[in-house]
Amino acid sequence: MAKALALLFGIVFLLIGILGFVPTLASNEQNLRRRLWTRRSPWLRRGRWVTAGLELQQHG
Repeated sequence: MAKALALLFGIVFLLIGILGFVPTLASNEQNLRRRLWTRRSPWLRRGRWVTAGLELQQHG
């Protein structure tokens, strides 16, 4: 059960990460640079959640 939950959380966090990144890819280069600069810390935080989910998945 714990493994299934960890897997679910990992998938959810990965999806959130992908969905958060798609709009930046869709915008033009100037907006992309600006967004990457302003989004840097939330993106890193989101990345940490994803890695935490993956670690749970492996060790759970």
